[in-house]
Amino acid sequence: MITNNDKLRVLIINDMVIFPNNEVRIEYDKNLDKQMNETFDCDDELILIVNPIDDGEKIDIMSLPNIGVLGRIKLKLNVPNGKTRVVIEGLERVEINNYIFDNKNYSANYNIIENIEGDLDNLEEKILITTSCKAAIKANTP
Repeated sequence: MITNNDKLRVLIINDMVIFPNNEVRIEYDKNLDKQMNETFDCDDELILIVNPIDDGEKIDIMSLPNIGVLGRIKLKLNVPNGKTRVVIEGLERVEINNYIFDNKNYSANYNIIENIEGDLDNLEEKILITTSCKAAIKANTP
């Protein structure tokens, strides 16, 4: 079953995967991280996606996945090293209808996907494998 919903901000994550009912912790420098420059507050909802093609250049909307996770900011904390720590809870899996870029941020129209049966979608499998490989390479690189 799929339910329709409005537009939300998109947060593109590259080094981790989030699933519904899980949490991720992200630390960022407000002066350096372009995506997080806008203020997020506790209880704000956003869509989390993994960019399978992270070449450091401008992101092509056509390369972004059509499956993501609806998330809610549970905690936002300024830490002593000058960074901000954000804890995001994954809520539900979503299908993204279209992305919108407004010169600063991405947002997307989405539908909540309920009662998924069977294996992960092929795209999700590719994202999970790509992210796992990147993490393994990063961990084994001196």
